[in-house]
Amino acid sequence: MTRRGRLTLALAAGIYLAAWTFGSRPLYPVAVGLALAVALAVVWVRSSAVPERVRRDVGTRQLTEGDDLRVRIEVEFGGGVRPPGIELVERIGRLGLQRAPLEYGRRRAFGRYVLRGVPRGSYVYSESRVVVEDPFGLARAERPLSGAGALGVYPRLVELEQLFSESGG
Repeated sequence: MTRRGRLTLALAAGIYLAAWTFGSRPLYPVAVGLALAVALAVVWVRSSAVPERVRRDVGTRQLTEGDDLRVRIEVEFGGGVRPPGIELVERIGRLGLQRAPLEYGRRRAFGRYVLRGVPRGSYVYSESRVVVEDPFGLARAERPLSGAGALGVYPRLVELEQLFSESGG
């Protein structure tokens, strides 16, 4: 449950207490409705499908330094209820934390993100996880993903006119 979910439950309890104290019958359904909304959000998030593995597609061409890297993501889910809102969060070496919202369809979720001007080097995908959250932000679950990988970015090669200078010959 998120902070917003706990505050909504506290508000529901406060409204219920006010309705009981002042004898206001119209406030009871409001209090019960808020509490039920939080409970349904928690149940929806906890019963949502569990991610099984992730596939990343960076294209077929060789990546060189300074290029923009377009990563297409596909996450496969197991059985369960359709997740309400999905986001992939992963750390890519020293490139930092990347977040990609995913669109769900038939036991798979798809998304993409772009890394601009990637420097040369080798980058390991670590701390990959899927964040499932309800539309109102009342409940949230983070689930780790298997399927670590690495990304290699090669140095840019420059064609030389001649190998040695005239004075060095």
